[in-house]
Amino acid sequence: MIKKIALITVTQMDFGIRTVSGILRKEGFETGKVSLLKDGSYTDNEISAILNLFSRFDFIAFTATDYGFGKVDQLVKIVKDSIKKPTVIGGVKAIMDPASCLMTGADAVCLGDAENGFVGLLNNWEDRFLRTTPNFVVKVSDLNNIDYLRMKPAQNLDQFTPDFSYDNYYFLKNGEL
Repeated sequence: MIKKIALITVTQMDFGIRTVSGILRKEGFETGKVSLLKDGSYTDNEISAILNLFSRFDFIAFTATDYGFGKVDQLVKIVKDSIKKPTVIGGVKAIMDPASCLMTGADAVCLGDAENGFVGLLNNWEDRFLRTTPNFVVKVSDLNNIDYLRMKPAQNLDQFTPDFSYDNYYFLKNGEL
């Protein structure tokens, strides 16, 4: 059962992970927000620290833009090879180019705002291949049904309370988290 989710950004933008964290916490999940903002490549020591942190969670969720997508691609592959945690990619890159996000090896790709459908995906993770998962691509054949799967954005954003706390917020700084 998935209960602890790490929400990762590799850019300076963290409003998305804060919003998703607020939604997940309201539904009883534990979250960790992680900023892996850094110029250049991650060092071996940084990768080790990242994997050590990620190993404490049941599920790893990345937000991605074109800028920084190379880092997300690298991290998804490392997570899948090393600690074998399920992963999802969301954010602008996933909305605009879900195929390239799925090709990273991610287990799921969010087609819109994660406010719609993410809790359902997590609660039904073991059955994701047997059912339609609104707003998420979980298999290559889903790429043929994107218009059907994509949910409309939430109309009332006031219903979401972002998690602005710094509890369980991790920052990569000087090679450490």
